Amino acid sequence: MTKWIGLVAILSLAGCAEQTATWQKAGASPADMTAALNSCTATATQQYPVDLEQVQVSAGYNQAAGSGCGFTPSSGTQTCASGGAYVQPQTRMEDQNKKPRDQAVATCMTQQGWTAGGS
Repeated sequence: MTKWIGLVAILSLAGCAEQTATWQKAGASPADMTAALNSCTATATQQYPVDLEQVQVSAGYNQAAGSGCGFTPSSGTQTCASGGAYVQPQTRMEDQNKKPRDQAVATCMTQQGWTAGGS
């Protein structure tokens, strides 16, 4: 369930990011731009659906062990550090189809007479 919630959140954010692009066309209103962008985005998403893949962004490593010993008065025991811990590699989820989907949206908008502008 948590995986699905995360996927929905990512898709929602991805949709917002794509909507921030500004397109210009002589005589077109902001509503015209939004309609064209939504149509192009829907078509591109069908062609290039979200394809999340886990990618490694840093290697795992062995963390050095602490040094020294400690005495615990309440139990009367002495403990000494022994060996370090393995730190897992860092990963993130990445949409493998984001670039081709964004390119398909841009191509679609351009074919409809829109010109990319600042955001």
